[in-house]
Amino acid sequence: MNNPHIDNTVDSDLSRVITWQYDNAENLVATIGMLKDFFRKSVSDLWDSIADGVNISIPGEASDFDLAKWGKLLGVERPVLTIGGASVTMKSEAYRRILVARFRLLNSDATTEDYITFIKYIFGESVEISYNDNMALTFSYVGNVPQSTNSVEYHLYTAFNQFPDAIFIYPAGVRSNVQSNGPIVAFEEQAEYGTHTSVVVRIFGTEGTAISVGSKFLDKDDNVYTSIDSGVIGENGYVDIRFKCEGNLYIPACTEVSITNSGGSSISGVYAAFCPKRSITDFSIDTMDNATLAWKR
Repeated sequence: MNNPHIDNTVDSDLSRVITWQYDNAENLVATIGMLKDFFRKSVSDLWDSIADGVNISIPGEASDFDLAKWGKLLGVERPVLTIGGASVTMKSEAYRRILVARFRLLNSDATTEDYITFIKYIFGESVEISYNDNMALTFSYVGNVPQSTNSVEYHLYTAFNQFPDAIFIYPAGVRSNVQSNGPIVAFEEQAEYGTHTSVVVRIFGTEGTAISVGSKFLDKDDNVYTSIDSGVIGENGYVDIRFKCEGNLYIPACTEVSITNSGGSSISGVYAAFCPKRSITDFSIDTMDNATLAWKR
């Protein structure tokens, strides 16, 4: 069968119920007719409308139901804008443009030109786009603010500022070129800040013994490590605390160290201290809470 036809009706099945013996049974015929009507409203019309609403590329012809279906398929919710202090659902034509542009971009080669076409389809010349040789693409709204708050252009202008995530799609792992001061994982020579060596020390002693920030120990080369965190030895008899020293140093795992307070005196209640794991290169800035790893190449 070269041209299959999907029949969304139930007429042929229900019609077979009424054989010639019952074609004058008015109540039976009426009941079957009610079942046909119910099926047509609940199933046939629904699925036929889905097929008819596939093409939303023509302005003014897509219904809100068609747009809602495509919004679900593409994962793009219809934005609710704030205009004049009131919540306003985005106009159908504005939403349609976003959906069509998103669909076409997803089916493109995802080049820079494809992305420019994507933006231009939605905003026309109201958005200016620029990019340089390192592929950093930027865009900004340069058109005049539309006068009518009920226009498609004004709704797109508002969405540009209020709901950019509902419009723009970003490559995996790429969103902006703003550098973050948060923890990163990278190679040592990529460190932007001065490197430190960080090591977690397991301190054994009497339960309740406090280890304050600024406690110290010396490694075999007399480098001074200072505790970044404070802690209290628990009922299990130990506490783990991170120590840090400026420079790219190395402490093997299972190394025993002698912990002192900030003044260099021994701490009462501390029996012994070991480094369960080897030290790591730490190039996090001092205000960070967690060590950041960097591997040598």
